[in-house]
Amino acid sequence: MREIQSTYTKSGLLRCACVVVLCAVLCGCGHAVREASTHPVHLAVLDFSLPDKWIEKERAGWWFGSRDIYRNKNAGEMVAEYLAAALGGGSEFLVYPMEKFREYLVQQGKVQSAAESFKTLPKNFLHEVGADLGVEKVITGEILDLHTSHHRIFHWWSSVMKVRVAFIDVETGEVEWQEKFKKRKMLSSQLRTIKSLTKKIMNTLMRDTI
Repeated sequence: MREIQSTYTKSGLLRCACVVVLCAVLCGCGHAVREASTHPVHLAVLDFSLPDKWIEKERAGWWFGSRDIYRNKNAGEMVAEYLAAALGGGSEFLVYPMEKFREYLVQQGKVQSAAESFKTLPKNFLHEVGADLGVEKVITGEILDLHTSHHRIFHWWSSVMKVRVAFIDVETGEVEWQEKFKKRKMLSSQLRTIKSLTKKIMNTLMRDTI
């Protein structure tokens, strides 16, 4: 009877030991996954391109619907800078400084100007950026519209922003995520509208890719 009891005791201890070891392995794996997920993505934000037709000031509508439309020639740089600032504020992304990135592009002769960068990317651009700067991903895009509208009769105003944003893997050159965004804000400047929409872009990007 004592031998049987001893056998059961040893068997129970062995099972307990196996459970402890298994728990330790699983905890270790979970810890490794958490550590991997907290690794910041090295990211560069490229100035957004503008449409070929970009009129800084024009008049639209007529009579009681007459409005003045104002656009900023530096809109591509403005959107990129606000988006880079928003993404760099957390721990998920390590954003390469915008000014240094622009200087790098000019020094390497990769773009004619910052505002034209989206349209003039060479085929090997992403691989070179990744190798030279240690960047894993690039965010870029194009501004479909960004203007402030001022009503000529009632003097109220609003700002509209429409953009297409792309999240590109440097190693493969594939667009991993792409989406259009649109926002209209009454009694709001272009800067406030940009700031508001870039927060939405950041949240959507993190939700879909992280």
